[in-house]
Amino acid sequence: MTGDISMARVRRAEGECKHCGRAARIYARRLCCRCYHNIDIRRMHPLPAFDYARRGEGVDGEARKPPMQATASMPGTPSKVEVLLARMENKEDLWHSQDATGVEEDE
Repeated sequence: MTGDISMARVRRAEGECKHCGRAARIYARRLCCRCYHNIDIRRMHPLPAFDYARRGEGVDGEARKPPMQATASMPGTPSKVEVLLARMENKEDLWHSQDATGVEEDE
């Protein structure tokens, strides 16, 4: 049964370990097997998603500037998507604290 998905083998990426620098199969955190299984070394190299969330950085690791202005476009509308794309291209945070939320506020 060639091509059966149950028989497919998952391959790890080949590359250079972020900690020791040796060429090997790379696991999570861009560490080789030996470094990955050493808990002290693993703690020195946090997962990127957690690292970005902690520092508020964008997906690509670059710091983002706040958006210049809020938008009245409602979430999920094509105009809101256009605003988000423009913010992404300008390397701005995607969300402004005063963007429309679609929730009516009591006054």
